[in-house]
Amino acid sequence: MSGIDGGWDRARSGGAETHRLTAWLEVYLKAQDTRRRMFPAGLMGDPAWDMMVDLFVTEAKGKRLSVSSASVATRTAQTTGLRWINRLVDEGLVIRLSDSTDRRRNFLVLSDGSWARVRDWARETSAALAAATQD
Repeated sequence: MSGIDGGWDRARSGGAETHRLTAWLEVYLKAQDTRRRMFPAGLMGDPAWDMMVDLFVTEAKGKRLSVSSASVATRTAQTTGLRWINRLVDEGLVIRLSDSTDRRRNFLVLSDGSWARVRDWARETSAALAAATQD
């Protein structure tokens, strides 16, 4: 990531592999939502991970995720989502950026290390799924 550009650089340089992994992660997030609908509320959540996957998908598409939208991505109460955001920022996994056009708004991007780890997880899990479903 080159400084403030964050996801924009990742979208331009990602290529076919990033497109494929992003498609897989979108399916994964939909499967997570399906799982949550099938079981009692609060039992099947992983807010920090969901947010990091959502950030990866958003950045790979060349977009930015606002703090409020990232909070929604945790699929928890807004205050809980904000606590998870603060924790991820404190751990250096996510970077908070000010919006240059609206000082009231902040964006989040994955740190370089987090981007690489989410990408590597997507690579490994998509390869394992492909291997498991081959005839």
